[in-house]
Amino acid sequence: MSFERTVILPVNPDTAFTLVTDPERLRRWQTVACRMNLRVSGSYRFTMGPGHHAAGTVTEIEPGRRLVLSWGWEGSDAVPLGDSTLYITMEAHAEGTALTLCHERLDAGQSSGHAEGWNHFLDRLVRFAKAGHAVPDEWNATPEPADAITAAEASLAVLQLVLHHLQEKDLQRPPPAPSSTSASSWTIWPATSRWLARRWAQNRQMTRRWNRNRALPSSRRRPWSPSPHVGWRARSIRASQWFRPASCPVS
Repeated sequence: MSFERTVILPVNPDTAFTLVTDPERLRRWQTVACRMNLRVSGSYRFTMGPGHHAAGTVTEIEPGRRLVLSWGWEGSDAVPLGDSTLYITMEAHAEGTALTLCHERLDAGQSSGHAEGWNHFLDRLVRFAKAGHAVPDEWNATPEPADAITAAEASLAVLQLVLHHLQEKDLQRPPPAPSSTSASSWTIWPATSRWLARRWAQNRQMTRRWNRNRALPSSRRRPWSPSPHVGWRARSIRASQWFRPASCPVS
């Protein structure tokens, strides 16, 4: 079985291709973190949500027209790495670009679950293409992270919305006025912004250590001892309750 859906994006095909291949754009609507070697036989790895990692290789690529990926989930018996195929095509449309996503080689149960996920992310892609800003994803809320890596990914999902456009001048911004108590009026003041930057750097460092360790043969892997700084629990709240979504240009 397969899942297929077409959405209309108000951008040209080249920009639409960038939205589904550029890691910086992918993090705005689909992934918490991602790595993609955009060439035939190049590998990719998407952190779709805290603790959920899809990976595979690029099998076909036509910039502005077509992208084909082998698809699977790390640690999954239902859809192991390389067990299914993802096709993304782009065609010029009167309103911009008709982007079609087709996920093939799924059984009935897998197709239903992936349909829910792809509908969620494609809706986010359309909103991003239209509005041009990051939208907090409530699916990334993780009330009880299973381990330190999942906790780090959950915190990164929230923090990168703020950090994406954090500039040097923001470090000198004053605290909000005492009367400004609504979440929409919050700003980032020096102590908070420095704390966020340190936490983000710690999470990135730990993730790199984890990935390097996983890449080693099992006989050479070291026992995992995560940094004590990232063992804290991510709050199970929508990021929009605390931070204004960061603006991110589509093109």
